[in-house]
Amino acid sequence: SGSVKMTRHSISLYAIHCEWPAAVTLAATLLLLLVVALVVAHVVRAWRDRLLAGRLVEIAATVAVFWLPRFRDPNFHLHHWFWTWFVGMHANRRAQLR
Repeated sequence: SGSVKMTRHSISLYAIHCEWPAAVTLAATLLLLLVVALVVAHVVRAWRDRLLAGRLVEIAATVAVFWLPRFRDPNFHLHHWFWTWFVGMHANRRAQLR
Protein backbone atom coordinates (compact mmCIF):
# COMPACT_ATOMS: atom_id res chain seq x y z
CA SER A 1 0.00 0.00 0.00
CA GLY A 2 2.91 2.36 -0.56
CA SER A 3 4.40 2.21 2.95
CA VAL A 4 7.30 0.37 4.44
CA LYS A 5 6.07 -2.31 6.84
CA MET A 6 9.00 -1.67 9.19
CA THR A 7 7.70 1.85 9.89
CA ARG A 8 4.29 0.69 11.11
CA HIS A 9 5.20 0.44 14.81
CA SER A 10 4.07 2.67 17.63
CA ILE A 11 6.44 4.37 20.03
CA SER A 12 5.60 3.32 23.58
CA LEU A 13 7.63 1.54 26.21
CA TYR A 14 5.59 -1.61 25.72
CA ALA A 15 5.98 -1.53 21.93
CA ILE A 16 9.70 -0.84 22.12
CA HIS A 17 10.36 -3.67 24.56
CA CYS A 18 7.89 -6.26 23.28
CA GLU A 19 6.92 -5.60 19.66
CA TRP A 20 9.77 -3.90 17.83
CA PRO A 21 11.86 -6.23 15.68
CA ALA A 22 15.64 -5.84 15.61
CA ALA A 23 15.53 -3.85 12.34
CA VAL A 24 13.25 -1.19 13.85
CA THR A 25 15.39 -0.98 16.98
CA LEU A 26 18.53 -0.58 14.87
CA ALA A 27 16.93 2.07 12.64
CA ALA A 28 15.62 4.02 15.65
CA THR A 29 19.02 3.84 17.34
CA LEU A 30 20.82 5.10 14.23
CA LEU A 31 18.29 7.90 13.80
CA LEU A 32 18.65 8.91 17.44
CA LEU A 33 22.45 8.94 17.14
CA LEU A 34 22.22 11.10 14.03
CA VAL A 35 19.92 13.59 15.76
CA VAL A 36 22.20 13.76 18.82
CA ALA A 37 25.24 14.32 16.59
CA LEU A 38 23.49 17.15 14.73
CA VAL A 39 22.38 18.82 17.96
CA VAL A 40 25.91 18.58 19.38
CA ALA A 41 27.34 20.03 16.15
CA HIS A 42 24.93 22.98 16.32
CA VAL A 43 25.69 23.61 19.99
CA VAL A 44 29.45 23.49 19.41
CA ARG A 45 29.20 25.87 16.46
CA ALA A 46 26.92 28.27 18.38
CA TRP A 47 29.36 28.21 21.30
CA ARG A 48 32.30 28.87 18.98
CA ASP A 49 30.46 31.78 17.32
CA ARG A 50 29.38 33.13 20.75
CA LEU A 51 25.71 32.73 19.85
CA LEU A 52 24.70 29.93 22.21
CA ALA A 53 23.09 32.08 24.92
CA GLY A 54 21.01 33.99 22.39
CA ARG A 55 19.91 30.79 20.65
CA LEU A 56 18.86 29.24 23.97
CA VAL A 57 16.81 32.34 24.80
CA GLU A 58 15.16 32.15 21.36
CA ILE A 59 14.28 28.48 21.82
CA ALA A 60 12.91 29.11 25.33
CA ALA A 61 10.81 32.03 24.07
CA THR A 62 9.43 29.98 21.18
CA VAL A 63 8.52 27.11 23.50
CA ALA A 64 6.87 29.55 25.91
CA VAL A 65 4.81 31.19 23.16
CA PHE A 66 3.88 28.25 20.95
CA TRP A 67 4.04 25.10 23.13
CA LEU A 68 3.30 25.91 26.77
CA PRO A 69 -0.14 27.50 26.23
CA ARG A 70 -1.30 24.37 24.39
CA PHE A 71 0.73 21.71 26.20
CA ARG A 72 -2.08 20.43 28.42
CA ASP A 73 -4.63 20.40 25.62
CA PRO A 74 -5.40 16.73 24.84
CA ASN A 75 -5.61 17.58 21.12
CA PHE A 76 -2.10 19.09 21.02
CA HIS A 77 0.57 16.95 19.41
CA LEU A 78 3.82 17.62 17.63
CA HIS A 79 2.54 17.27 14.10
CA HIS A 80 5.26 16.85 11.47
CA TRP A 81 4.86 20.31 9.96
CA PHE A 82 4.87 22.00 13.40
CA TRP A 83 7.96 20.11 14.54
CA THR A 84 9.91 20.73 11.32
CA TRP A 85 8.99 24.43 11.39
CA PHE A 86 10.31 24.68 14.94
CA VAL A 87 13.56 22.82 14.23
CA GLY A 88 14.11 24.63 10.93
CA MET A 89 13.61 28.02 12.51
CA HIS A 90 16.23 27.35 15.18
CA ALA A 91 18.69 25.37 13.08
CA ASN A 92 19.05 28.09 10.45
CA ARG A 93 22.59 29.24 11.13
CA ARG A 94 22.76 31.75 8.27
CA ALA A 95 19.97 33.81 9.81
CA GLN A 96 22.13 34.25 12.91
CA LEU A 97 25.11 35.68 11.10
CA ARG A 98 23.45 38.49 9.16
